[in-house]
Amino acid sequence: NNTSQTAATKWDVTTTATPIKDVETKINAIAKEIGRRANTGSMGADVFSGLKDSDDILDRIKYTQTGIITADLLAAAMDLDNILIGERVKMTTADGIASETTAYIWGNYFLTSYVNPRNNRKSITHARTFTKRNAQVLMQEFEDKKLGGIYVEGALFYDHKIVSTISASLITDPVA
Repeated sequence: NNTSQTAATKWDVTTTATPIKDVETKINAIAKEIGRRANTGSMGADVFSGLKDSDDILDRIKYTQTGIITADLLAAAMDLDNILIGERVKMTTADGIASETTAYIWGNYFLTSYVNPRNNRKSITHARTFTKRNAQVLMQEFEDKKLGGIYVEGALFYDHKIVSTISASLITDPVA
């Protein structure tokens, strides 16, 4: 279920790109596999920036909205319930290098997936966060006399797992 966009079909480069159709194709492929429509789109911040200027998206909303693309408008245009945009960055240079560079952690990807809104053990979903049964948040409190305050830390042990690979489809390099 993974595809890569060619230079001619990148969502932010050409006026003939069809991101809505590309995502709809992924939604239909997932529906044929698991019997449920994909409901979530996940992307890096660069992909979201590219989609905001896409003619395909702007044409879909130009007579109904202000023309400024938000995550909610993009979700509605692509017939998805949720759009997740990864905006956090990571350091990409090795330690000790004088000039530091950063990159978005979610990269240049668009993931279409079915995420079950009800979190029960036997339902199909793309990924799930597992915690120990009856797990409690471990709390620790300590006082900092130098700064004059009491600090509280909380910890919870969890594990993120992909549960079903057929309930998601990845588009790599959707923008230039």
